[in-house]
Amino acid sequence: MSGIRGSLNVRIVLSNVREARRQLEAIEKELSAEGTRGFNKEAALEVGLGHAFHHLNAAWRARRWSMSRYREMSARDFKLLSKWPEDVWVPGKDSAKKRIRP
Repeated sequence: MSGIRGSLNVRIVLSNVREARRQLEAIEKELSAEGTRGFNKEAALEVGLGHAFHHLNAAWRARRWSMSRYREMSARDFKLLSKWPEDVWVPGKDSAKKRIRP
């Protein structure tokens, strides 16, 4: 992979992957619960998936950040973590030629 600036920060990646997993489990529990009359499951899904996506994006984008940068991130850094990564190959969407190899 071009542009590698440091080694993988496993702590940041694991923290965000765990948070995304917790959110997905909460979505699963909420959607499968009975007796939720009047509860807007679609709205809860939208908010929950947005939260999970944010953490997956953060895991990818901050994977090489130092802990100090992550702990003291600027508003600009937070905005960066919220954008969908352009350097992730998406099966079914991107051609094999775009796939980034280490």
